[in-house]
Amino acid sequence: FDEARIYFTKSLQLQKPHSHTFRNARIGFARSLNGLGRSREAVDAISLSIEETPLSETTMLAIQYQLKGDFHFFADELNAAKECYDMAFSLFSKEDQTKDRAYLFRSLGAYWITQGDPQQAKACLLEALTILERENAEPVSRLALYYWLEQVADFEVPMEKRIALRCHYDLSFYSLLAGKISNEDFKLPRWFNRRLESQSSDCWVITLKSI
Repeated sequence: FDEARIYFTKSLQLQKPHSHTFRNARIGFARSLNGLGRSREAVDAISLSIEETPLSETTMLAIQYQLKGDFHFFADELNAAKECYDMAFSLFSKEDQTKDRAYLFRSLGAYWITQGDPQQAKACLLEALTILERENAEPVSRLALYYWLEQVADFEVPMEKRIALRCHYDLSFYSLLAGKISNEDFKLPRWFNRRLESQSSDCWVITLKSI
């Protein structure tokens, strides 16, 4: 994440201010700060980007509000996260079926799990999954969904998706939470590190309904 922060900093210096590529670099910069555990700086960076984004660019604003909500979520600032998610939801068109809106549904689903509302969580997560599977989204995005769906008490995640969460070759932090071992040398973001199981394994006993 620190290496990414350095590259995004250089990119911001080279891009034309307020351009689309400049905003994308600032979003990347904010993500890298959040990955380093510097959530307050990440929120400040994405807030500045939001302020500088024209009101006419509703989709870009929605994406940034969703991201800001995630920064609050991973800092356990759940009320602030929900406010950002609601703002993002209001900015997306109801007809929008892109991956960006799917990510918002995923974030909302995770939020509702923390609030003990499995029905709203399941509705949001399944909506996200429908979009991502139709759009053939990158596996790492779907792995995060499988993790959160496993947290919904009255929902049974299909076995092939549960296996994918634990065994897919793409590296997902959520896979590590499910027990996958990684030989990669990196530091997990604080939110994930606090929830990482002390006992992980590359070997599981799989039955028809359980792992």
